[in-house]
Amino acid sequence: MIKAAIHKELNEGLLTKFAAAIGVQSDQSHMLSQRLKVMTGDTLKYLQREQQDIHEWMKQAMLLNANRESYDDWREKFHYHEFILFS
Repeated sequence: MIKAAIHKELNEGLLTKFAAAIGVQSDQSHMLSQRLKVMTGDTLKYLQREQQDIHEWMKQAMLLNANRESYDDWREKFHYHEFILFS
């Protein structure tokens, strides 16, 4: 039963269909899995790096927003209406 499930996955499974869709062709399941492993590993590294860049950008945006709100609160506290609004 397990051998049949493995055989089905290798011949008509999702990974095999994905590999065929992106142009990776191989009759050997080991070669196919190695190629997919390398390609998905590279893709995941790229996505992780981009996600870290987005997180850094969001941290900076939140810090700037907190700073802006702090100045607005300070200005309102001392009734300095002549200060430029930071919005």
